[in-house]
Amino acid sequence: MKSWVLVFFSNRPYIHKAIETIRQARSVGKWTDDIVLMLSSDLYNDSEFQDLGVSLRLILREVSERDTSSVLNVWKKHPENLHYEYVINRGFIYNKFQIFDVYFKKWDIVFYLDSGARIQGPLERMKIACEPNNCLYAHSDAYPTYKWKLERQFLLELLEDRAEFVATYGSYLDKNYFQSTIVIYDTNIIEPGTVNQLYALNKKYPVAMRMDQGILNLHFLCERNLWRQLPVVDMIGFLYDYHVRNGINKQEYLILKNDWAST
Repeated sequence: MKSWVLVFFSNRPYIHKAIETIRQARSVGKWTDDIVLMLSSDLYNDSEFQDLGVSLRLILREVSERDTSSVLNVWKKHPENLHYEYVINRGFIYNKFQIFDVYFKKWDIVFYLDSGARIQGPLERMKIACEPNNCLYAHSDAYPTYKWKLERQFLLELLEDRAEFVATYGSYLDKNYFQSTIVIYDTNIIEPGTVNQLYALNKKYPVAMRMDQGILNLHFLCERNLWRQLPVVDMIGFLYDYHVRNGINKQEYLILKNDWAST
């Protein structure tokens, strides 16, 4: 039987969302396997959260914060951009790349979930529906119309060498792509240099409007062709979606990132 680990990632502004989702995973989700909570240094060294880790049976791991100032400096030149505030105020998110650290090879399968996601049923359903084999499962960001394409994740007008980016990734820019809100992957896909490669891509192409998401697609979709669509439904109902779709009751979902309905 393969070993699974549920992984969360948080700094102080998001910690209460992370803890709420973890509580749901243990209670509603009936998750008895390991849970790793990756924390910013200030939280990791806070005795309150060390104690909380014990009570929730968590493995706490300190995030090794990387210097991403060169990426943020690109955005600081464009305060007029619609995505400016989102990026400038969420610099810590770039450290999500570390959910692909070789540390996680202790387990066979990593199940990453964004803090604040709502869990409404047993997570065993995810294990049954999608056991990755040398691949990465995630949900299409363009579901259900599939009109959005990968190009929309990058503000190429901010990039100094746009021609080089297009020459490298142009054949993928009109393709479907994945969200990084939920990721389930076989740890065999982790290589010793994976995390460093993600940070290097981010520095080279610092124009992903949803930060880690675009860069993860460049690496796992464009360069390595490892992405597979997360199953949408199982025998019971819907497994995951970013939000409630029209005509569907929110209680029909196993996991929701947000519980508001589409319009």
